[in-house]
Amino acid sequence: MTDAYYSKELDRIAADGNLRRLMPLEHTGCEVVVDGRNLLNLSSNDYLGLGADRELRAEFIAALRPEDFSMTSSSSRLLSGDFPVCEEVESMLAGMFGKEAALAFNSGYHMNLGILPAVAGKDTLIVADKLVHASIIDGIRRHLWTKSDLTDFSRRYLARFALPGTDSHCSLTYHPLYIIAKAN
Repeated sequence: MTDAYYSKELDRIAADGNLRRLMPLEHTGCEVVVDGRNLLNLSSNDYLGLGADRELRAEFIAALRPEDFSMTSSSSRLLSGDFPVCEEVESMLAGMFGKEAALAFNSGYHMNLGILPAVAGKDTLIVADKLVHASIIDGIRRHLWTKSDLTDFSRRYLARFALPGTDSHCSLTYHPLYIIAKAN
């Protein structure tokens, strides 16, 4: 493919209003400064401002113990073994929420990929806003129906449990819902 092809494709994307550009912003904790105005940054993963909280960071670093700290896990806990600090965190979380156990994921992406298939049964209908985070869609896709299952899907989903797949966008935008589900 030539430079002319890519230039033409970029022009088409721009004409469709879909050309994305990096926008330089001044970040101040959980806010950004846009045109001289401080706005809550709801598009960030740090909308609570925890990542920029210097006091919290200092407290975290002060609490690190050499026996708990590793530069890397080297592999997943399932493959290479568990770490006592992971078990401590999960035990603390379970206690905080009055539950028997808790499972900590290393990222929101991994949580969304793992939790939806784990809690959704073969008869679960998953309903999601079309603008949910891509990681939720990836989790839902692990639970997809095939086109050949549509008759069975129609018969089953009307009287079954529905599980909403949502994130903060659902409460901020109003878009039609679409349905993704799976049968084993």
